[in-house]
Amino acid sequence: MNYGGRDLLVLSNKISLTPQQLEKEVQSLHELLYSTENSGCFCMATEVVNLNNYTIIRKRHLIEKAVRDMETKPFIFLCNKN
Repeated sequence: MNYGGRDLLVLSNKISLTPQQLEKEVQSLHELLYSTENSGCFCMATEVVNLNNYTIIRKRHLIEKAVRDMETKPFIFLCNKN
């Protein structure tokens, strides 16, 4: 099955997994990660610290704009709220 170019390392405390059980575990992990890896969740967990203006940006559309323009502006940092 295609998992979108994702590499997963699956560690298990079970002695032996059949290929079907392993495939089921990987499928479950992929579905869990796919549902949480989107721009909305990213913007909720991230804030932009702009040292040029001494501001902290928390609005979703401004975070997305800052990520798109990140290559051209110095001293702008993405900080995870966790």
